[in-house]
Amino acid sequence: MLAGGAMRIIFGLLLVLCWSTAASSQALQPGDTISISVYQDPKLDRQVLIGPSGMISFPLAGQIRAGGMTPAALETVLKSKLKDKFTEEPDISVSLVAPAVPLR
Repeated sequence: MLAGGAMRIIFGLLLVLCWSTAASSQALQPGDTISISVYQDPKLDRQVLIGPSGMISFPLAGQIRAGGMTPAALETVLKSKLKDKFTEEPDISVSLVAPAVPLR
């Protein structure tokens, strides 16, 4: 059997894993802050606020409607828009940094 401390650590890790999985499959919405990283060009790495219309602006890719997409879907769109800008397929990651704050 596991000691109480080890059990709490395992439970905490499971909670973090579940939260991160839910965040990556949740649709992005206006007001969310996302992190975009491009492995091939770290100068493109940035945090972006999704505008009220659901749009973001990203260098070399232009305007993209991110609202309603999952982070994985936005990665796919960014890869397709940036593929002709690099000699190899770009390795891009998108993650939710801070969800939109609901208005009161």
